[in-house]
Amino acid sequence: MKTIILQSLRVVAMNGAQVIFGLISSVILARALGPEARGIYAMITLVAGTMAMLCNPGIYASANYHMSTGRWNKAQGLGTVMAVTCGFAAVAALIAVLVMPLFGASAEVVREWPIFGSVAVITAMSIFTTSFNGLFFGSHRVSAITNWRIAWGGVQCLVFFLLALVVIDLKVFTLATAALSILDIVGLALLFCWGERVTMTTNPGLVKDLLRYGIMVYGSRILLYLGQRLDTFMVLFFLGTVSLGHYTIAVSFAEQIALLPYSVSMIMMPNLGKLQISESAQMTARVVRYTLVCVVAMIATLMLVMPLLIPLMYGEEYRPSVLPFLLLAPGTAAISLFTIMEPFFQSNHRPHIPLIVTLIGVAANCALNLLLIPRAGMAGAALAVTVAYMLQLTTACYFFFRWTKLPLHTLFGLRSTLAEMLQYGRDRLYRLQRAS
Repeated sequence: MKTIILQSLRVVAMNGAQVIFGLISSVILARALGPEARGIYAMITLVAGTMAMLCNPGIYASANYHMSTGRWNKAQGLGTVMAVTCGFAAVAALIAVLVMPLFGASAEVVREWPIFGSVAVITAMSIFTTSFNGLFFGSHRVSAITNWRIAWGGVQCLVFFLLALVVIDLKVFTLATAALSILDIVGLALLFCWGERVTMTTNPGLVKDLLRYGIMVYGSRILLYLGQRLDTFMVLFFLGTVSLGHYTIAVSFAEQIALLPYSVSMIMMPNLGKLQISESAQMTARVVRYTLVCVVAMIATLMLVMPLLIPLMYGEEYRPSVLPFLLLAPGTAAISLFTIMEPFFQSNHRPHIPLIVTLIGVAANCALNLLLIPRAGMAGAALAVTVAYMLQLTTACYFFFRWTKLPLHTLFGLRSTLAEMLQYGRDRLYRLQRAS
């Protein structure tokens, strides 16, 4: 548990810094481009992210699993993962360019080759980013990747700020995003090999292992991603790019609720894979309980602050983003807790359970969005997401309790969790006083 806490704090620091820098960049883009152009930029990043996810057969999860369990060394991991990533990145980039018009790109955007080239590059580099995350976490180099992400987030923020002072052009910002994504991958490659004398050794047998495990995880991950982005697609389809510009701001703030749970989820697999099923279940339940307390506190704070903060930061023209955020917040908390439970099933040879759970959530999400968006606009989309995510968490809990036979309070006992956290704090303070 101590290891999970320490590693989680490092990842929280990384993700927190990325959130801050990303928020600053978002404000710069929103004020520089306006709702319409910002909506187009959001569409570009949405296309790139979606194609990167669709064409990534679980490389991150497979690299994390094989390296953390000692099945691969660093040379084998780097060579095998890069060989597979290159192929899928090229396919994803090509598909992203071809499908741009299907996502509602206007004729003017379609004719802009810098935008299309940027989409291809951002898509390919997104796959490389997730692959390197798997390599770093699987080799237990959490501090290295977190330090890099914090520093690189600051660089990206600074570049966008300087660009906004010089020129206000959508093409310039998309080209800058593409160039920064390339430099990011170059830096990650150098960092992974620094001082290690790592050579790229590609073994066809290891490629089969990577794909075999990755594809098992792929189904649930792709459905989870589509479920998280389905409302965004439908807002674009039914309401247009201006509403998309408003709605993506609400989504980006709501996703910050998942900052801690997502950080914890990233380090769960390497730690659970070494435990027996009973120990793994107890550890998962304990982590979920602790995370739930933090998430509830964060939701309460954000729901009080955001109605004032969003118009203050982005301007009054973005006030329509407030209501979707308030409706999205509880659902985001629910899905973030599910992401902590997911590694438990995957590390204990039950990857089909997250797949079933996610499929139920996506089906409910789709049906509710089709029903509510034409009637309630962005608020309908946000409400549909929250209901679907809560259904997804409920289904995951059903499978968890049915398989582990643990009592309900082990997962959601807030009173006992608060008592444990207070006792831990008192013990920690006592030890510090004794040491001083």
